Amino acid sequence: MVSLPDRATVMADRVYNLARLRRAERAARKIAIVIFNFPPNGGGMGTAAYLSVFESLFNTLRGMKDAGYSVAMPDSVDALRDAVIVGNSARYGTAGNVGARILSLPLPDVSLG
Repeated sequence: MVSLPDRATVMADRVYNLARLRRAERAARKIAIVIFNFPPNGGGMGTAAYLSVFESLFNTLRGMKDAGYSVAMPDSVDALRDAVIVGNSARYGTAGNVGARILSLPLPDVSLG
């Protein structure tokens, strides 16, 4: 067997980051939660056959808060569902919550000469 230096470096970085994360205070950790939404803008946000997605997410957030993570808990499952699906849609005039925006900047005038 021969190790490939680039892959060994990637693996070492992942192990280092995992060890650093495990030593970090739970309240300081950044956590991402991914919710199924396919097809996009098709009304499928948080839908899954025979599963209560938002109730499960609410219980997961509560468990994380109890374990010491810094979590802003919604008042109820319905409030969580509304925050995720509707959220800031009225502010941006969209059909759903806007998680991130990409601002378009004017392109420089380039002469091809």
